[in-house]
Amino acid sequence: MSLPLILSMMGGVFIIVGGLFLIISLIWHFSIFDGLLAALFFEFTGVYPHWLTIILIIISLVAGLFVVISANMMYRGSEDRLKWGFLVVLGSIAGLFCISGFGLGGILGIVGGLIFLSGKLQRD
Repeated sequence: MSLPLILSMMGGVFIIVGGLFLIISLIWHFSIFDGLLAALFFEFTGVYPHWLTIILIIISLVAGLFVVISANMMYRGSEDRLKWGFLVVLGSIAGLFCISGFGLGGILGIVGGLIFLSGKLQRD
């Protein structure tokens, strides 16, 4: 196993875990803020945008799976290894946009993908 593969896989896993934490926070929000607490919360803070959290969850989970699958294809040595490295970087940027894995997942994936791409470009 190489360093770019390990960093990319860890980044993808962190992005997926970040998406799962978003799901947990959304469930927690619905369970805590039912009833009187909800009325007080909404009165002082306005309406909580649940749709935004759901969009971030979907992007996080899809981007995390995208990074893990692309890193796996990068490792298997398929014909288009350069393409898979580029897709790792793109998926990690999407995960970084969602702050999945506290931003660490996106950063690890970007670094792993860029290290792979720089080594691949130098060899070609």
